[in-house]
Amino acid sequence: MRRVAALAAGIAVLVSCASATGQAVPSPPSVSDQTTKAKHKAKLAWKPSPGGGADAVRSYNIYRAHALVNKQGKLECKKKWEKIGSTTAPATQFTDEKVAPGKAYCYAVTSVTARGESWKSDPVKATIPSP
Repeated sequence: MRRVAALAAGIAVLVSCASATGQAVPSPPSVSDQTTKAKHKAKLAWKPSPGGGADAVRSYNIYRAHALVNKQGKLECKKKWEKIGSTTAPATQFTDEKVAPGKAYCYAVTSVTARGESWKSDPVKATIPSP
């Protein structure tokens, strides 16, 4: 079982994650917040997840959610994530060509190994330029 320790507001939190089979799930990849945005596409890139053997990454799944501007004027991801594609490892890039100019999106990526799918990476936000 993979254990992750996090420090939030001075409080240590221990989280254990396991797949439905009880095996440890892989770590998610680290998605670059330097997402390339063009009129009709958003290009994502990420650092590969570590691991070998049963933890070797076989593929990555890419998820998208719509983003809204909150009361503070910041982009916020909606809670409904949609799987929009996948890549076979070692590829660490994906281009979303089904975007609309002037709209904002959030993206997250998961790693898939023989043990299962990781939790989602930290989301990155992209606003597609208007024509």
